[in-house]
Amino acid sequence: MGLWDAVTGAARKISDNLSESMELERLENDSVKKILRRFSFPQLKKLCQRFGGGPSPSREDYTGRYRIRLTSDHYEAYAINQISLKTLREWAENNKIRVDDIMREYDDEKKRIKERYHPESNVRMKNSEDELFQNVIETIHQFYPSRKYHNEQGYHTELQGWVKAHFRQATVEHLTGSSRPDIVIDTSIAIEVKGPTRTEDLKTIADKCNRYLQYYDNLIVVLFEVDVNERFYNEWIKGICDRYPEVEIIRK
Repeated sequence: MGLWDAVTGAARKISDNLSESMELERLENDSVKKILRRFSFPQLKKLCQRFGGGPSPSREDYTGRYRIRLTSDHYEAYAINQISLKTLREWAENNKIRVDDIMREYDDEKKRIKERYHPESNVRMKNSEDELFQNVIETIHQFYPSRKYHNEQGYHTELQGWVKAHFRQATVEHLTGSSRPDIVIDTSIAIEVKGPTRTEDLKTIADKCNRYLQYYDNLIVVLFEVDVNERFYNEWIKGICDRYPEVEIIRK
């Protein structure tokens, strides 16, 4: 009886994990579709061309190769398969396409799915699931400076004021020194501001990730005035996100 219970329990857990993964994947795909529908056709083409080149107009069947006229449906299908929700969100916000309402719905539904499959867990999840961390990310995405800054000091001073105004119960400190992050929230979240951002600036971020994550649970890197080859930037951000899941990159 004990062995049978163990076997059925393990099978149930595998089934629940699969169901949870399928629900989360469906939720992400639905959110991607909602965001893409806010793009004009030229914006959709530009997005797809930037991330991989876009769908091919060439098709082939038993009669040979032929060309088709690409529509918004073709570009949307390409984007759904090739571009992550995180990348799409950043692209939309950089191009002044409002998606904060869609992302709030996504975060709320993702939380409900997690709670449904893990009702026994009352411990706040760290990293990307941490509520404070997610709220800080959302707040920084909504931040737009009052003017164009040509140095980090002015930018992160205004950013710090914005964060403090939204998290009055949290301790928001401005730290100084080359080995310290620019802003710290409640001793657990570090914020590093970089800009104007050039290729050499991006190369320093990995070192900061290595050092800061020894002392803080999460790190948010805010990049402004980015002037970097897009292919290099895409390769760089993929490497950072794959290696440091505790890090959120926000391009302003």
